Amino acid sequence: AFSCCSSGICRIFPKTRRHHCSRLTAVTFKMSLLKLAPTLAVLVSNLDVAFGEWAREDIDAPGDGEDTEECTLLATKQRRTVAATESEEEFKQWEKKGVFRSWLEHHAQHTLSSSYQECRLNATESCKLESMTGPTLVYPGGKTTCINGDEYAFAVNPGDKDKLVFYFEGGGACWQVKGNVVLQCTATLSHAIATTGLGVGIQNRSDEENPFRSYTIVEPLYCSGDAFIGNAIQDWNGQEMTQMGYWNAQAALDWVKSNANYCGHFKSVVVGGFSAGGLGTMAWVDTILRELPAASQAMLVDSYAGVFPPDTEGPIAKGWGGCTIPILSAEQREACQNLEYSVQAHTKTAMAAHKHARFAFIQSKVDASQIWFYHGLAASNFDAVNAQITDAQFYNLSLGLFTGYVPYSNFKLFLVSGSTHTFTDGQDFVTTTSAGPDTTTGFPLPKWTGSLVKFWPTKSICTGNFTTSPEPTDVDYCDPAVTPECETV
Repeated sequence: AFSCCSSGICRIFPKTRRHHCSRLTAVTFKMSLLKLAPTLAVLVSNLDVAFGEWAREDIDAPGDGEDTEECTLLATKQRRTVAATESEEEFKQWEKKGVFRSWLEHHAQHTLSSSYQECRLNATESCKLESMTGPTLVYPGGKTTCINGDEYAFAVNPGDKDKLVFYFEGGGACWQVKGNVVLQCTATLSHAIATTGLGVGIQNRSDEENPFRSYTIVEPLYCSGDAFIGNAIQDWNGQEMTQMGYWNAQAALDWVKSNANYCGHFKSVVVGGFSAGGLGTMAWVDTILRELPAASQAMLVDSYAGVFPPDTEGPIAKGWGGCTIPILSAEQREACQNLEYSVQAHTKTAMAAHKHARFAFIQSKVDASQIWFYHGLAASNFDAVNAQITDAQFYNLSLGLFTGYVPYSNFKLFLVSGSTHTFTDGQDFVTTTSAGPDTTTGFPLPKWTGSLVKFWPTKSICTGNFTTSPEPTDVDYCDPAVTPECETV
C-alpha cells in the first residue's frame, strides 16, 4: 500500500494525517511501479523527471497552508518516475517481445509489393476494376500518406463485381496521452503490404469453406496508426508524424464509388476489418452502408471489441484529429471535442440507422493483443490499476460492452475460447470453431460467417459453461445474457 503522497490523492486526507513523503516512500513507489512491468515500465518517451534525480530530494512534511501545493507537485513527480534506468531497459525488452510484435510476425505473410500489380490514380488513369487482372495496389495521391511519409496505397483483390468486402487492415496504434508518446503501429507501406492477408483467410480463393472466396476485396492498408480516423500532423518530441488515416480510407471508398457504374447494384456489401481495422470498421460502417447500397449489408469486426481504460478513448481520438472528420455527425464532433467520443456509441448509431444490416463481432475471450494494448493504454495514462487488470477482468469488461449491443436485434457475436488475435486475415479462419483454433468441437467460424452474409438465420455463439455467476478467475464461461445457450444457427 502506498502512503497518501505516493498514491497521488493527498488532498483527500486531513492535514493532521498527511505522511512525511521521504526518499523511502519514493523508492517504495518506484519499485511498486516496476512490478507492473512490462505494462507500466516506460511506455512513455518524454518524461522530464528521472527517478535518480528526483529520489535524491528529501521533501519535508508539508505544513498547514502549503501541503496541497507541495503534495500535488510530489504526486505529479511520482507519476512521472517510470523512466528509471531499469525501466528503460525493460521497456526495450517489452518492445522486442511485445504481443503486438509477436502477432505481427505471426500474421505477416511477407507479401511483397511484387505480389501486386500497381496503378496510380491521376487525370488520365482511373484504375478501373474491370481492367484489373489480379491483386492490385492503387496509389491515390492527394492527402493520403503513411505516418512516416511513405506514399500510400490501398489494395484491390478483384472478384465478383456485385459482391464487396471493404476490409480495413489492422496493425496496432501510435498515440500520445498526457504527454507520453507510444509508437506501436505499422508505420511503413512495405510493412502494411506484408500483413494484408493476401491468399489466406477471407482472401483464400481456393478454399470452398471460405464464404468470401469470390468477393472483390478492397483493403485500405494501415500505416497511419490512427484506426482510420486520423487527420493531423503530429509533432512528437520534435519528430513530425502524419496521421491521415481518414483520408486513406476515404480514397479507397471514393474509388469504390467511382466503379459503381461497372459494379451496378451490389448484391452484398460487407464492411469489415481486423485488429485496429476493427475500430476503423466501427467508425466508418455508418458512412459506407449509406453510400454503398446493397441487397444485403453487414459489418464484421474481427478482434477488437473496443474496450478502453477510463479517460483514454476520447483524448486519443481528439489527438488524432478525429474530431474534425466528416464521417462524424455534429453531435459526435461535439462529443469528441469534449473528450467523450465513443466508437461504441458510433456503432450503436449505425445499428439503429441500418436495421436491415447485420452487425457482427468475432472475439477471443481473452485476446492477448487486446489485453496487451489495454495495459499499454492505461500505463501511458498513468493508470496503475487498469495497467494490471487480469485476463478474467478484461473478459468481463468485454462482455459488459457487448451487453450494450444486445438490445439491437441486428447484433451478432461469435466468441472464441482462448487468446488468439485475429482470424479473417490468416490460416486460422477456416479451421477455427467457437471452442478455439484448429478444434473439431464447437461451431465452425466459416459456417457462421457464411450464414451471416447470406442472411440466413444466425445467432450469437459461445462454447463453455453458461453462467451468470462465474468464478473470479474464469475465462471460458458464457454469459446467457450476451449469447444464447445453443450452438446452432
